[in-house]
Amino acid sequence: MDPTPNGAHVRALAGHVFRRLPNFRGKARLGRLALGDNNKSPALVVDRSGNVFKLPNLQEPVAFSLWLDGSYELELLNTFRSICRAGDTFVDVGANIGVFSIPLSRHVGPTGRILSIEASDVVSSFLQDNVARNFLDNVTVCRCAAADGQSSSVEFYNAPMSNFGMGSRAPQFGASPVAVISTSLDELVVAHSCKNITAIKVDVEGFEAHVFQGSRRVLATHSPVVAFEFCDWAEERAFPGRKGWAQELLLEMGYSIWRLSDYLAGTAALTEPVRSGSDTLLAAKSVRVR
Repeated sequence: MDPTPNGAHVRALAGHVFRRLPNFRGKARLGRLALGDNNKSPALVVDRSGNVFKLPNLQEPVAFSLWLDGSYELELLNTFRSICRAGDTFVDVGANIGVFSIPLSRHVGPTGRILSIEASDVVSSFLQDNVARNFLDNVTVCRCAAADGQSSSVEFYNAPMSNFGMGSRAPQFGASPVAVISTSLDELVVAHSCKNITAIKVDVEGFEAHVFQGSRRVLATHSPVVAFEFCDWAEERAFPGRKGWAQELLLEMGYSIWRLSDYLAGTAALTEPVRSGSDTLLAAKSVRVR
């Protein structure tokens, strides 16, 4: 139920207004004020490309951005669009509710593939619903954790619904752990007969190193571009004393790494791993992908 009788209409109208506004300092804060209590219940939002998303609420950052701007991390999404072609495969590790998987499924077309991996059972239910809601036949949803392949299951800690995208393999929010299926990306790619893998997105709350450990064959065979999140506190929580480990693994496999902003600006790759702060990083084999 909406907090107010016309809650859905309030959200839709406010979202329509805010999308027409240019970006300005305080836009997000003003948007949250406009939503008020109408941000707490499930919502349907249509993105810039006409894709329909069912969201658990509009409190969580991914969902709020989709409502406010009609997209989430548009620069990164457009980067993937410039890399992937019709018939390619895009792998989305930590797919959330599908903000990358769904628009890119249309971009690669019916001959392309999306392998969409989400460990949270709650969030993956919304992901699966959104795939069906948009009548997409080229998206495969895998309800599991992509890890190093050393165990068939791992402990997973769900986040509260106000931060539903922050589920993690690390203890958090006082949540009790649940066991989720765990496998390597190498195994998933074989199981689902994926070909022409040109890009991979990884956002797994600090456990990116385990994803890369379980992706050695894919990274060596397909040489995909890899975009991933770096967050110092998340990596420290996942692997104490090993911040930057995920980057080290990619460098050892022959990748060069850029901050996404530097990649888009055409500047040089990093000379050493980032170990403090947070940023979106992009890795490619040896030379900058155009």
